[in-house]
Amino acid sequence: MKAILHAAWATASRLTCCVLVVTSFSAQAQAPVQAPVQAPVQVQAPVQVQVQAQAPAQAQAEGQTQRQLLRQEVAAVRALPAAAIVSSRSGTFDTSAASGTTPQRAVVLAPHITELMYAAGAGQYIVATIDRSDFPIQALDIPRVGDGISVSAEAVFAARPDIILDWRPSGASSTLKPLANRQGIPVIYIEPRSLDDIPSQIERLGRLFGTGHHANAAALTLQQHIDSLRNQYGQRAPLSVFIQIGDPPLFTIGRDPVLNDALKACGGSNIFADLATDAAQVSRESVLLKQPEVIIAPQTDAHHLQALRNRWAKLGLDAALNGNVYAINADQLFRPGPRLIDATQRLCKLLDAAR
Repeated sequence: MKAILHAAWATASRLTCCVLVVTSFSAQAQAPVQAPVQAPVQVQAPVQVQVQAQAPAQAQAEGQTQRQLLRQEVAAVRALPAAAIVSSRSGTFDTSAASGTTPQRAVVLAPHITELMYAAGAGQYIVATIDRSDFPIQALDIPRVGDGISVSAEAVFAARPDIILDWRPSGASSTLKPLANRQGIPVIYIEPRSLDDIPSQIERLGRLFGTGHHANAAALTLQQHIDSLRNQYGQRAPLSVFIQIGDPPLFTIGRDPVLNDALKACGGSNIFADLATDAAQVSRESVLLKQPEVIIAPQTDAHHLQALRNRWAKLGLDAALNGNVYAINADQLFRPGPRLIDATQRLCKLLDAAR
């Protein structure tokens, strides 16, 4: 089950078809508010002193009023029918960049975007994120606003963002985007659809946050790594692959474009690539009928991996009988960020060992 939960967030709504039950979490992330600069007060001006003494109470009342208004806005948006909430994707055009300003306070609502931000040299601009944003290690110090499935709108806007980064205009974003629009805060979507999109999105973030020199260098290194893997492994004898997410219940990757591109770079093909969804539950019988030559599992525990091999071997699956059941770190494999390139290299070496 732990492997399912890892994969569920890493591929986000690609696995909503799996009907995972995740405990909701709504964190409060309050960024410090800088006190306004006030002119010196002279002793001869008692009225001015009295006004200053009342200012904290007034500020507190205003803050409570703003939070009440925000709660009312959130309730109003959630009450709308789904068709009334319009969320368009952002392609190569970034609204914040078009305004001529460089964002300084980003709320990031997906772990892979956190990793892309740090790769682009812009990690210091993240003021809030979600629970699963745990890499690199610096990300652990960032305040949390939810678990990605459930996000606190109040905590998001309390962080005073000037940009919100999400991966798809669905889920939490469908509530946050109308509220952000009213406050003039752009919502940008970062969703790699291939291995090549990973360095491209790093360059995009570099342009957006003014860290282009760092981002371009990182993107070039990753692109060269991707090209090298394709040249070395892409034309080798093809192998059929089953990517097992969890058992029980048994889930797999379907038409997910990024992972299928990673397999293709290694000379592999996903036996369930023709599924209608990015991920789905499948039966053992369907796996046995397709007879994959290799099984890839998001495991880090050697005992669990051996148990998985034994289960498939008892069912007579040739991949298990031949010892072609391998493990790859779930976060590296399922998050479309820089570490997926390293996971692809490991994948290529594992497939090569099975040839």
